[in-house]
Amino acid sequence: MEIFMNEDAYAEWLVKCKDPGYKIPAVLGYVVLGIVSLVVMFRFPSWGFIAPVLVVMLIMFTSRFFKLEFEYVFVTDELNIDRIFNQQSRKTVIKIPMSAVEFVEPTNAEKNKLARENKNLKYDDFTSRMKNAPQSYTIRFAANGEQHLAVIEPDEHVLKCMWRCAPSKVKILR
Repeated sequence: MEIFMNEDAYAEWLVKCKDPGYKIPAVLGYVVLGIVSLVVMFRFPSWGFIAPVLVVMLIMFTSRFFKLEFEYVFVTDELNIDRIFNQQSRKTVIKIPMSAVEFVEPTNAEKNKLARENKNLKYDDFTSRMKNAPQSYTIRFAANGEQHLAVIEPDEHVLKCMWRCAPSKVKILR
C-alpha cells in the first residue's frame, strides 16, 4: 500500500539564525567564572564547592541561546513557527491560521513599512538576521484580539502552499 502526501497541504523550512554578538564575550566570561570558582573552591574547602556547581548551572542554562533556529511548518491552512534552541529543545512560538491573515507580502513593500511604524501592532522577527539572507516576507494577522506582524524567510514551497490556501492574501515575488 502506497501513501501519497499532498504537496499542497504540507511544507516545512528551517532557518538558521546568525550567532548572537554576545557569544564570544559570554564564553570568555564562562572561562573567567570557572577559574574564579575553582580558586574559591580550593580557598574555602568547606563550602567552596557551591561556586563551581553554580557556574556549571549558569553555563547549562545560558549556552542554549547561542544557537537559534526557526522552523516554519505549513499544514493544511495553518503556519506554525517553532523556535529551536541549540538543536535540542523546540518550542512552538506562534500558530497562524490563514483565515486570520490579512496579507503576506515581501518585507520591503511600502505597506509593510507603514505597518511597522504602527505602535498598536505586535512585531515579531523570525528571520536569520543575516546580511545575505533570502527575501523576507511579512505576515499581518489578528490573534487574541491584537494585530500582529511576523517577519519570516520562507522558501518557495512554503509560499506556494500559503498561496494555494489563500491566493488573494499572499503576494509572491518572482
